[in-house]
Amino acid sequence: MTHRFAVFAIRGREEILCGNCTYASREEAEHKLGLFKLLFEVRGYRLEIRPF
Repeated sequence: MTHRFAVFAIRGREEILCGNCTYASREEAEHKLGLFKLLFEVRGYRLEIRPF
């Protein structure tokens, strides 16, 4: 089974799929992580990359 990876922004019980997008590899998701940090960490979310 092949997984795709996604970046999630998490705050409490709320989860948001960042960019409404999945990535073919963890490395590709990590490449986008910097942008999502700028958008979500200032609002109090923590970011997590996980299989989708």
